[in-house]
Order: sequence, then C-alpha cells, then structure tokens
Amino acid sequence: MVDECKHCSARGDLEKCEGTSCTLHESWYVETLLEKIDELEIAMDRWISVKDRLPETIGSYIVKGSGKIAWAFYNSDGDWCYDNSRYTNLTHWQPLPVGQEV
Repeated sequence: MVDECKHCSARGDLEKCEGTSCTLHESWYVETLLEKIDELEIAMDRWISVKDRLPETIGSYIVKGSGKIAWAFYNSDGDWCYDNSRYTNLTHWQPLPVGQEV
C-alpha cells in the first residue's frame, strides 16, 4: 500500500489533507485500501483441488473435506495423514501460512 497521497503533501494523513486544497485524497485513500483488500483476498483464497494437483513435497498442509478444515501431513506414499490415521475424503489443500510450522 502506498503510504502517501499522490495528490498532495499530506502523506496519507487525512487530517492534514483536509487543511490543503487537495480534493482527491479521500478517493485515493479508498482506492489504495481496496487494492490492498484485493491482494489479501487473493492471498487468502489459496485452496487447491486435489483433483487439480497434489503437493510436490512431503510436509504439513491445511486441508479441507466433508465441510471441515484441518491439518494434515502429506507423505511420500501420497497419503494425507494425522496422528496414526489417514484422511480419505479430502477435496482441497493449501500450504501453511509463511513462517508457520506444525
């Protein structure tokens, strides 16, 4: 997100902008926030169908199936495991958020 108004010297501060002749600041600010929201929505919607592809590496993933979201370990046999069991009805998966380990 850009941290300063493209139209005046208020540098992103709405109160300072109100004291200038800038009439475009508020629309710029809203436009900038909407762009950031779009970026976050794209980043959050990272579900991958197990029909489309499976992970390339073994490891921990977030999975969903049967209306539930859980953690699973994808192993070298191509199984989705948790504790000492296997998931069998998974529909989607996604990597763990960056910096997260299970």
